[in-house]
Amino acid sequence: MKNISKIIESIVPYKFKFDKKNFGVLISDRLRTDHNFRSILSSIVINKNFNANVFSLSEKKTFNNETNDLFRLFDIKKLYGNIRIFFFNNVNIYFKAFKKIIFFYFKIFYKKNKLDWFVKNFKVLDILIGDGVYDDYLRYNHRYLNPTIFSFSFFYILYSGIYKILIIDKYTKINNIKFFISNQKTYSSIGNLMRRYGAKKNIITILNGANFIKFIDSYNDSLGTPYRIKDKLINITKKKISEKLVNKYYHDRFLNKTFGLYVDKKYLKRNYKTSNDKKNLDLIKKIKKKNFRSINLYAAHCFSDASNFCNGSIFRDYYDHFISTIKYLKKIENDKDFWIIKPHPARKNYDEVGIIEKALFKYNVSNVIICPKDVNNNILYKNVNNVVTSVSTIALEFSCSGKKPIITGEAPFYNKETCTLVKSKNDYFRTLKNINDYQNTMSKNQILKSKYILFLLDNLIVNNLPSSKILPVNTKYIKNSLSYLKEIHQNRIKNKLNTIFDEPFY
Repeated sequence: MKNISKIIESIVPYKFKFDKKNFGVLISDRLRTDHNFRSILSSIVINKNFNANVFSLSEKKTFNNETNDLFRLFDIKKLYGNIRIFFFNNVNIYFKAFKKIIFFYFKIFYKKNKLDWFVKNFKVLDILIGDGVYDDYLRYNHRYLNPTIFSFSFFYILYSGIYKILIIDKYTKINNIKFFISNQKTYSSIGNLMRRYGAKKNIITILNGANFIKFIDSYNDSLGTPYRIKDKLINITKKKISEKLVNKYYHDRFLNKTFGLYVDKKYLKRNYKTSNDKKNLDLIKKIKKKNFRSINLYAAHCFSDASNFCNGSIFRDYYDHFISTIKYLKKIENDKDFWIIKPHPARKNYDEVGIIEKALFKYNVSNVIICPKDVNNNILYKNVNNVVTSVSTIALEFSCSGKKPIITGEAPFYNKETCTLVKSKNDYFRTLKNINDYQNTMSKNQILKSKYILFLLDNLIVNNLPSSKILPVNTKYIKNSLSYLKEIHQNRIKNKLNTIFDEPFY
């Protein structure tokens, strides 16, 4: 502990001030060293300027190996928000949460489309938590295949979510919290619930990322993706970044010469690799020879992923969107329109290989095939008429190629000039039925706008702070806080900086 204390003092020579009379700052503990360290830096700025007391709220209690717990190392007071960590003075919270969950089951018993209602409407303290709880429920064991509110796993996750929001409410009031610092944006995580609670209660709420920071402007802002690209930002960027540069970036990205920050590099490489092009072109030629009215691509997501990360989806989750689409294509089965179903390139990571294949085999829809895994996306964009997806970035890429995609949720890249957002299931199914009549043509200005949005998404929207000279770039292989701090210490010496306060990121 002496060694690590010396390292901290050399990097961050700062002592937190604590006074019961002062208001508080609450940090969500994401249990990841880099995220927590950056949040601590943000809290130093607030503590320095306002003498605010700093607390962290964690879902895990660290009994051993304190070198993995940055908050303890910085003498930040720890609070806990997990139902499995029992404190006697939280007994009333357990009872309140239990009462709310019993009331919920009585209320929902008479509801039609129970899960749909839950996702869109379930609130605690007038704060929507149903979507995050439901996404947590879907994360494991392929529960999206047959979701139900009448299971122990759903009950437990719901009870835990209710407990967390009540705990946030309690600690906010007793510690006079005026600032929230969150580094989580999905599921019913402590950080995501703090983000919503803070926005609802008009508490200054900050979302931290790697080289990213955002002040949450409103409650509605807290419900969707924090990466929404608005027209104001696009117009500002057009004045600073030339069309030539944006077009070059677009060209190089689809040749695998450059990579952005929003989409994982390995998936971009897989989607735009050039191997087996002849084989795939032959497949497209065979399809086109049959003279279909339209050839359409449905791009699926990973079904276990956070389906409600983006606000406004007309479907309950990604699998619900996929299976509803397949069932409807079976219902209107025809020999005029052709559909290619493209699985998400990351599905193996979620143990989802074979899920789409089983559904296609079960419903056996004519003129529907699964997309071969080695097709270059550029070939698809040139040869399909339409792309349909939930909120996948493939829609933005398709619009950059000159055709307007169809999406069913408010993706970060959504813009009414570059995408068609379907706002009801009736409209969606009507669009599928009349897909050949869908007007997907885009003007040159709209295509250029798509390219600017892609440039922003990849380079600036998740990277709006100066890059750090001393914080680790790759944190995947850093095992604990000690190795993390040692790397910062070495980088500091290498860059001839006295402390972290001398570097651009801070």
